[in-house]
Amino acid sequence: MTIAKGLEGIEVDETAISLVEGTLGRLSYRGIPLDTLVTWPFSRVVWLVVNGDEPDDVALRAFEEELAAAAPLSVRDRELLDLLATRPMHPMQVMVAMTTAFEHVPGSFERYGEAAKGFTIAARLTSTIGYLLAKCTGKALPHACTTLNPVERLLHGIGVAKNTELAHAMEVTQILQIEHSFNAGTFAARARAR
Repeated sequence: MTIAKGLEGIEVDETAISLVEGTLGRLSYRGIPLDTLVTWPFSRVVWLVVNGDEPDDVALRAFEEELAAAAPLSVRDRELLDLLATRPMHPMQVMVAMTTAFEHVPGSFERYGEAAKGFTIAARLTSTIGYLLAKCTGKALPHACTTLNPVERLLHGIGVAKNTELAHAMEVTQILQIEHSFNAGTFAARARAR
């Protein structure tokens, strides 16, 4: 019997989304190397990962506008966050609870099929983090931000002044975290589903 510690070297399925070549230090999404992807806006990489192709400028702008429009928290979201902020919960527990509670806004992201709920969650997480931080620290709630860039919305929500260098660093980090083939969580979910 061979034991693969940490599942190293074990392949459980295929994916057309990403290729991690760890020994070569390479990562690509949909065949496009990471070195190229980190020069793109975050929303363009999201589109590529989910849809499998590059959007034209009109489609990308419409997608970014949908993300921005879905970002504000509903009254119900804010009430739930107010309640959760009074509980002795770790912020990640609050985020998990909120991602299951977000209601899909009818008409938003409809053309993306199964990805619609995920886009709703992604759009609202930046607002949720800002709101939760304000509630837990006693700071003023951030005013609505109409910036289309999700990373800039997040920085605004946590009270960071506009900082292009920091925004780019966070955007690159988010691009790196979008997809990792079969990480441990993905493996566990797939193994459990079978």
